[in-house]
Amino acid sequence: MPDLRSTYIPGAPLCQAGHFDGPLSWWNHGLPCGGVERQIVAGAQYFQTKGRPVRLLCYNLEPRYGNAFFLPQTRTYCSAVQAFSLDQVDLTRLGALRAMVSGILQGCSPELRDTIACLALWFAHLRPRLLQIWNGDNIAALLAAVIAGVPRIVLACRSLSPARRSPYGFEGVNATLAHVLLSHLLRLPGIYLTNNSRAGCRDYEAWLDLPSGTITHTPNVFDLAQWPRPDASRTALLRRRLGLPNHARVLGGLFRFLSIKDPELWVCTALRACAAHPGLYAVVGGGGPERHALKQSIAQSPFADRVLFPGTIKDVSAFLALCDVFLHTAHVEGLPNVVLEAQACQVPVVSTLCGGVADIVVHGQTGFVVDEREEQVLVRYVGHILSHPEFAAQAGRRARTHVAQTFAPDIVMPVLEQLYARLLQN
Repeated sequence: MPDLRSTYIPGAPLCQAGHFDGPLSWWNHGLPCGGVERQIVAGAQYFQTKGRPVRLLCYNLEPRYGNAFFLPQTRTYCSAVQAFSLDQVDLTRLGALRAMVSGILQGCSPELRDTIACLALWFAHLRPRLLQIWNGDNIAALLAAVIAGVPRIVLACRSLSPARRSPYGFEGVNATLAHVLLSHLLRLPGIYLTNNSRAGCRDYEAWLDLPSGTITHTPNVFDLAQWPRPDASRTALLRRRLGLPNHARVLGGLFRFLSIKDPELWVCTALRACAAHPGLYAVVGGGGPERHALKQSIAQSPFADRVLFPGTIKDVSAFLALCDVFLHTAHVEGLPNVVLEAQACQVPVVSTLCGGVADIVVHGQTGFVVDEREEQVLVRYVGHILSHPEFAAQAGRRARTHVAQTFAPDIVMPVLEQLYARLLQN
């Protein structure tokens, strides 16, 4: 198959396909405490058990900035974990690469230009025969891999398209730039998209005008064996630390306080739920830029003392074990790990209809997925669970079974294995 890179990017590729004879490699910017990174650890562990450990490449593993949270685990499961280093870049070629990138992305910042140029030279040095980019928003790494000439690239998208997320100010995603680049780069051979939810596959296909079925569905991995229900002492200790009465029922939530998660809807729903159900406490863990202002905004509410904002919760399984209902209110999602974790802990979930949540929560059986973004409607479903303990217990059992039958490593990972095998045959 002819390499079309020179048609689209004059001067590319830096190296021909035969140059790339190194190990199967994964790329992520760093290893902070995040959902993508948890999936990297789970995936790496699976491949190690199959005797095919992968090499992990990262741009930044600096502990001071929180980029090495999962470094010990990845070192355990990967064949190697390598951080970007200028020592492995042929700096004599940097000037030409800068000019090439500037020609592709006219007006881009010097920082973005140099990042792409240096990564292209680094990938050429490391020679991965297949590179999976774990975060579909990392267009810089994708463009660098294309320029280098990496012959097989898997771009793993973890949410809905940037066009759906950018109205909510999602961490500076440039939907226009992403669309232009992906629309052009996907015409090249050897570049494939995956997505972790069915909704994400459909949304990216519509956004990029791709035929249905073009994007491979690769759900998140969830290993129940590594998610045992915490013992009573851990749960009791966390209850005391949170200041919850011994027998208080709990409406739980965990998210970053960003607009895309709609924390205001969560808090307003929680206030209404507390008003309707005496003795109910609402606890929402997590940090983020909107947390303090939202907490202050409800300070005068008569139910403010029953809506708690404890910040980051480290013992997630113990927290979920406290919850009678888990509430999720995001505008846009991929396949949220926290909802998987709640279902694994046998907690019924009430969620807005966002992204891949419907892949996890079976409406009317393991919880409820609500199309209306109205607090009164969400409170009604929360109230149904609280008022029907037999349904709640049955929903919890069904939820854990659903997670086991749908997201276990031996069910999910063979899809990715088969994709790799098909690409490596070409």
